[in-house]
Amino acid sequence: MRMRGIEPPRVLPHKNLNLARLPIPPHPRLSFQQERSVANRPGPHQDQFPSARTGAHSLIQSLIQSLIQSLIQSLIQSLIQSLIQSLIQSLIQSLMQSLMQSLMQSLMQSLMQSLIQSLIQSLIPQRQEWLSEPSRPLTCRP
Repeated sequence: MRMRGIEPPRVLPHKNLNLARLPIPPHPRLSFQQERSVANRPGPHQDQFPSARTGAHSLIQSLIQSLIQSLIQSLIQSLIQSLIQSLIQSLIQSLMQSLMQSLMQSLMQSLMQSLIQSLIQSLIPQRQEWLSEPSRPLTCRP
């Protein structure tokens, strides 16, 4: 009887495992200009059936453009809002300053008028007393 190893005998014979690596000659080398013209040349049905790559590329481009437009719009809106807020704040500050100055001027004027009137009122009785007193002759004291 024949001796066997640990593994049982194969039912199917051995086969080349790297069939995909069979020798295929490479494409002939083209110059850079020729490669460019071949790449840019339209195919026979390119106008009728755009490739999936072209469609995906245009879709990505349109998405990027819409995203950029929305970002620019939101940026412009925020800039306009901040400008309007700063303008309103500066306008309010200038109005408050002018109002305070005018109030201070009017208050100072009224205060000065009342002070002058009170001074005049206090001086008038003294003046009458001075006028009512008989005049005394001036004498020199030795």
